[in-house]
Amino acid sequence: MPTMDYTRTKGQQYTYSIEYDDGQYFIHRDGRLLKSVPDAIVAGVLPSEAGADFMLRTAISDIELLEGMDE
Repeated sequence: MPTMDYTRTKGQQYTYSIEYDDGQYFIHRDGRLLKSVPDAIVAGVLPSEAGADFMLRTAISDIELLEGMDE
């Protein structure tokens, strides 16, 4: 599963680690799992539309908006 580090542009600008693949992504910070989307349906997306690039963009958006997690 590919991994990418992403630094939030707002707030405290923490760096998050994103693991992503077709239909799923996991967001970590400081070794703690902050958000798990193990299935495209959980993200509200059809599996056929949930490619790895889309899931990475969704994870980045969640980080920027702190969707479902605290800073």
